[in-house]
Amino acid sequence: MHVIYDVETGIVDKLIPDVDGSLVLNVQEGQSSMPWTPTITGLADYSWVEVDGGGNKTLHAAPPKPEHHEWDWPTKSWLPNLDAAKAAKKAEIEAEHSRRINEPLLYDGKVLDADQTARDNLKAKLEEVRERIRLNMPMAPELLVWRDNGDQTHHWPTIEAYHDWLAGYAVAMSDRGTRCYACAWYHKDVLKAANDQNGQPWTVESIAAHDITAGWPA
Repeated sequence: MHVIYDVETGIVDKLIPDVDGSLVLNVQEGQSSMPWTPTITGLADYSWVEVDGGGNKTLHAAPPKPEHHEWDWPTKSWLPNLDAAKAAKKAEIEAEHSRRINEPLLYDGKVLDADQTARDNLKAKLEEVRERIRLNMPMAPELLVWRDNGDQTHHWPTIEAYHDWLAGYAVAMSDRGTRCYACAWYHKDVLKAANDQNGQPWTVESIAAHDITAGWPA
């Protein structure tokens, strides 16, 4: 096998077998070649050839790519991509927000579901109870119930008491939801700043180290 590379930059263009003189046909103007013995890992995506004063050729390969880095040919090194690192951290923040806002909620001494299904159920039930009260429509005692996260069913003596409890539950859920959004916004705003919380310019490492678990409501 042979590698074909650009004489001026040393950048490897392609890898070909020398079959029936095909090497000569594949080397274009401004290019040269050198023999290469295949390895298990193959030829690295970013490879180049250096030629010393004696004409000796050495094939170099980029080291493994660090997370959130981009290859830079002028320096032949991996350079940090802060935008990519921040985008990844932002995705982590959004995932943490989604997890937190859907966690069970402690209200009135009860651990209650607070995921999207629970929010939809609560909204529908609260609207139903409000309409029943407005229309003076009674509600059977067996309907004045709510089941908590531990599958325990709770009962209320009157539709008014049931309404007030549901309304308080909705307020508590909304309050925590707003606080979760505020915490997510805070973490995203931290990343938008030019410097990290220690006053130093951001690095891939400091972005990764930013603790997104701090500040969330219970």
